[in-house]
Amino acid sequence: MNLSHNARSRLIIAASLLVALVLSILPWPVWTEQFRPDWVALVLIYWCIALPTRVGVGTGWSVGLMLDVLYGSMLGENALAKSLIAFLAVRFHLQLRMFPRWQQAVVVLLLVVLNNLLVLWVKHLAGQAPFTGEDLLAILAKLVLDEVPRVRQLRRMIPSALDDLVAAMMSKQPEGRPADGVAVLTAIEQLEASGAE
Repeated sequence: MNLSHNARSRLIIAASLLVALVLSILPWPVWTEQFRPDWVALVLIYWCIALPTRVGVGTGWSVGLMLDVLYGSMLGENALAKSLIAFLAVRFHLQLRMFPRWQQAVVVLLLVVLNNLLVLWVKHLAGQAPFTGEDLLAILAKLVLDEVPRVRQLRRMIPSALDDLVAAMMSKQPEGRPADGVAVLTAIEQLEASGAE
């Protein structure tokens, strides 16, 4: 099959945007969700800078609508953000090409941040809570402030004395913890000697 250069380039652009859409919906572990890159925005910015005559605001709008459908979010939420960053990338593509790599990286970072802020702004205008408590700050606060669950809640077969020792070692209050490693070792030896249930 002999494709013309024009058709080949369109196929490559479409395939890369499709791969970015697939990467954006792949499941990741919960703790890495905050660090997931916005693949669609990155690929869109690249093509807008590399081929501004072929990829632009219309492509950004279309890809944004596809992303809205994939996420199940309000239609137009991502479309508005993607079309705006596509416009800015196409508008300043000549200047961006002249920048050193580190300045290009800073501009791309600013465009991705603008994309995320626009999505949050649209969610806020629609009356949705933009932060649901599952963001990084809420998780860190929970780790620092909440007590660790008891081991016996997770495994019923753990002896209660061992459960008490582990809870004391994991206590958030310093006065509730064993003094040092020797105290822990002594407590474990006492558990072994008594044959704790």
